[in-house]
Amino acid sequence: MSLHNAGDEAGTVTTRPITFTGGTLHLNAVVRAGGSIRVEVLGTAFGLSNPVTGDQLDAAASWTGGSLSTLAGQQLRLRFHLDDADLYSYWIN
Repeated sequence: MSLHNAGDEAGTVTTRPITFTGGTLHLNAVVRAGGSIRVEVLGTAFGLSNPVTGDQLDAAASWTGGSLSTLAGQQLRLRFHLDDADLYSYWIN
């Protein structure tokens, strides 16, 4: 089962608040040619992550402006922006 987006318009999904334990955000996803998944950390200055593309069993989300580890212990909501992609899971490690 996956969160699936296909077609002309990108879609989004927002998580419930989670307590961020620190570490790296990982994605298991399949992104079709020309598509991407980007992650937004709501309520922070991080903005959108660098795009995740391709068939990824364990893609580490990254941001040009820094590391999410600075947010350890905080309540966060993540918004996934899917453009012609399937998101199977995400986890923090």
